[in-house]
Amino acid sequence: MLNEVYDFWNGADYVSIFYVLNSLWNMIGDGLVSDF
Repeated sequence: MLNEVYDFWNGADYVSIFYVLNSLWNMIGDGLVSDF
């Protein structure tokens, strides 16, 4: 079980994950700023 989880995270594309999270954060931030 732990080995499978480790292999999953070890093989994850962190650059893509960071890019998606950063894009979502920017959209949320822009929305909050535009509301005020």
